[in-house]
Amino acid sequence: SQTPTCSFNPTVQEIINQVTQDSVAQWIRNFSGEDFVPIGGAQRKILTRYSSQLFSTNLDAMAYPYLGEQLEGFGYEQGTSLTDHLYDPYNILESKKEIIKGWIGKDGAALHYPMEELNFLDQTLTWKNKVVTIPGYGPNADEIVLITAHLDSTSTSPNTLAPGAEDNASGVAALMEAARLFRFYKFDRTIKIIFFTGEEQGLLGSVAYVADHPAEMENIV
Repeated sequence: SQTPTCSFNPTVQEIINQVTQDSVAQWIRNFSGEDFVPIGGAQRKILTRYSSQLFSTNLDAMAYPYLGEQLEGFGYEQGTSLTDHLYDPYNILESKKEIIKGWIGKDGAALHYPMEELNFLDQTLTWKNKVVTIPGYGPNADEIVLITAHLDSTSTSPNTLAPGAEDNASGVAALMEAARLFRFYKFDRTIKIIFFTGEEQGLLGSVAYVADHPAEMENIV
């Protein structure tokens, strides 16, 4: 048997014990359009999480405002512990090409996207990543632990139906449970829970985040 990387921690077990199958399943249902959810004072279903639709006027694609409202409901404050990282999806790869040169993509290939391949993107839109920051309280508070997933999804009918229960509302559900529970605990290191967008269009949201936060990179453990 392998030697565990860390010893048993009763606080970790206490957190895990508060996560239930029902709570995880409900987040997946909410983000994949199975159930109505409250968004902006109305009951709606999130039927698509395609990136360009998330930041349009599509009333069936309001996952991002729903996400923000839920996180604020947990007690995170917009502008401090809850922030939006804004990026330009059309120009991110072009404008940051020197920074990201040589980076590896999800299929093992270097990140290389000729601009003609991105012409389908609405050049007037700004896309966003949602960031929850839980400050550390120990001697390693300057070190950062990232917990991430991509909020967006895709399908053959992305403007009207991209529920993405597995890809990736399941990952989003894990982040929501972490955000829900971690606020009651103090950790040694700073934790950042990040909901990326633009993943299906070529890791655009995560590429933008890394490119825009060079000083943070060396502190991520």
